[in-house]
Amino acid sequence: MRVISLLRAIAGLSLAMSLAATSPAHSASESGPGKTYLLAVGVCPPYRQDFPSAVCKTAVDAVVANFSDALGIGKTDIVALTDKDATGAGLLAALADLRTRLTAADRLIVYLNAHGDTFGLWSGYYGAGGAIGEINARFYDPDEYVLVFWTKDEPTVPALALAQKDWLTVEEVVDAIDALPARVALILDSCSSGRAFSSMHLNVKESPRIDFVLASSGYEQISNINLARTMPLFTEQLVNALNLPMVGEFGQAVAHARMTTVLQAAALCSTMIIPVATFAQMFPGVPVPAEATHDKMVSPPMWLCVQVPSVADFSGKMSALPLYRTTAPK
Repeated sequence: MRVISLLRAIAGLSLAMSLAATSPAHSASESGPGKTYLLAVGVCPPYRQDFPSAVCKTAVDAVVANFSDALGIGKTDIVALTDKDATGAGLLAALADLRTRLTAADRLIVYLNAHGDTFGLWSGYYGAGGAIGEINARFYDPDEYVLVFWTKDEPTVPALALAQKDWLTVEEVVDAIDALPARVALILDSCSSGRAFSSMHLNVKESPRIDFVLASSGYEQISNINLARTMPLFTEQLVNALNLPMVGEFGQAVAHARMTTVLQAAALCSTMIIPVATFAQMFPGVPVPAEATHDKMVSPPMWLCVQVPSVADFSGKMSALPLYRTTAPK
């Protein structure tokens, strides 16, 4: 797989965030009878040329099928947003609708595969100077983490993209989730999702709803696509782990997926190469490796591509959820 230029600036959060759920019996032990809901979002804008656009839909489909079966989630309790439906406004609308359906006894799982990074890096990527640069600096903190959602055309004015809800800050997403009555678990699968993990973690401390956060990669790491280039590597490992006979709880599936993701990523990284010019743009001031191939390609640093997932379970309830592997209720 080929790493795109300026990956650090445009690497997505591709921050996939998923939430595990309970069966009616398990929900009853928490706060009376309840249901499990799933909101799965995959963002692959058409202007992104660095990976197949079908990756996001394949990932969402896999999450819907495997989480539904393993955690007993009914079809009517699943919301999937992909392609042109996976907009910032679409996510906020879906959460607003769920607010009318959820109760305090329910749990919502949110799987989010979006693109993201700090506002300052996005502004720098678009080379927004002059009047646009002044507007960006005046209205937004350069260290604010923002999520980039689906738009037909590539945004060019970061401040305008946020104002129009084409992009959303982590704080906006957490506020929308915090308005829900149910417990929420978040799973992010995207590049640099460890950076989003830190931002989410800070915001979640103020949230009475979110009790679980899982990120697929480290602070400045890419989130690899699997060898077949059909879905994100971590998502593949997680949905596979849900079906292993020796895995009986969601936390065990997460632990297995974290381990196999590192091993698989190391294998992928051993053969990964990028153009010399891309290396120089991604790592300014760092000497370009001397062992260039005849095509002027070099290997990226191992710390960039050997992704290490992170998890924070504030209540322990998500990790303890049993995997039933039964047909989801109709």
